[in-house]
Amino acid sequence: QLLEEQYPQRSRSARPEIIDEIAGLRAQIASMERQQLENLRALYRSRLQSAEQQQAKLGIDTPPHTVLYIEELRGQVADIERQLGSAA
Repeated sequence: QLLEEQYPQRSRSARPEIIDEIAGLRAQIASMERQQLENLRALYRSRLQSAEQQQAKLGIDTPPHTVLYIEELRGQVADIERQLGSAA
């Protein structure tokens, strides 16, 4: 009924094409969102690795803000991995 209101000029036989097109667009969006999450995870992992290397060099003298930053990055990576796992 909604399609009839929005596209009254289309025939009934054209509706499956519209539905297929919408399904295809949704799949493309999901793929793009997944790729964006994977890119963000890679960025956070790279930053995490750098911060952990700095922590390893400084040892006990690691500034508190660096320790907090590492914890924050670990949390962000974990959140993204949960999102990617639920989207699979």
